Amino acid sequence: MVRKLELEALANDLGAVQTLLSRRTPDSDPIGYMQFASRLTEIEQSIHELAATPQNKASLAMFFAGEPVQGSRGVNADFAGRAIGLFQDLVSKQFASTERGSLAQTESVPIKSNSDMLLTNIARGSVGLILEEADRNDSLTESELAVAVRKVATDIVHTTQADATAFEELIEDVDSRYFASLGALFKLFDDSHSTVRLVESAMDVQLDAPSIHRGRERTDAAIIDDDDGVELQGRLFLLPATRKFELALTGAGETIHGNVSREFASAHLEAIHATDDVVNRDWVVRVMVRTIKRPSKAALVKYTLCELVHSVAPAN
Repeated sequence: MVRKLELEALANDLGAVQTLLSRRTPDSDPIGYMQFASRLTEIEQSIHELAATPQNKASLAMFFAGEPVQGSRGVNADFAGRAIGLFQDLVSKQFASTERGSLAQTESVPIKSNSDMLLTNIARGSVGLILEEADRNDSLTESELAVAVRKVATDIVHTTQADATAFEELIEDVDSRYFASLGALFKLFDDSHSTVRLVESAMDVQLDAPSIHRGRERTDAAIIDDDDGVELQGRLFLLPATRKFELALTGAGETIHGNVSREFASAHLEAIHATDDVVNRDWVVRVMVRTIKRPSKAALVKYTLCELVHSVAPAN
């Protein structure tokens, strides 16, 4: 259960019991007063214990409103199933990207079973569903899946905000397959004329119709083109601590810069600390060139260093 929702439910129960208790005195209703006073103590203790217990497992509540919802009776099953499926797809891709790096365009999502969530409950007092991490083993620290779920929820919110700054930062480094799923989720919400409330940990955000339409327009308009087979030659400089690189292109009078890939970091950065055979030498390298096309703005080009192809001997 999402802790914030549990605390809200307990707070509602506390208020109801306090109201009932205020109508009684030990003299007018000794048994009722004793029972409600005992219940009040139990609820207060539960609130204190729940607030003090860290929530290390992934959990999220998704509340729906709008055309797919029939009053308080329920929500269209096809819509709810597709929404949950797309959210799970986002979580799986984010989890895999964090654990393994960028996803190839044609491969199945790796370690998907490790990111599966369970539909465990119907949200109390509204039409909504609660998703929780399938692994119930206790954890002393926040699980990797909890981090992935929070990232997905945050990305959804950032995509809808009136200020586009957070969205612009998101699309610079987002995995292209993940971004496609994000766009599909907003298309579903917008086409279905649905509004959504997301509750995750301390996050509680209502996405109204204009926000969802804004998210749909942004994900439709932004085009991400990745080419990971570009070979370039130049003088290579690396900043291992920050996982950044610079490449002064041979004969071009231009220097490009960007991040190093997870695969490159694991293969080379540790060795670079102990040797000078890589840095400040001429190399042919393979980079991924990401071109991001945005409406009413110049295209943005980002570079990621993927591989050292071969060194280039200095000219005599």
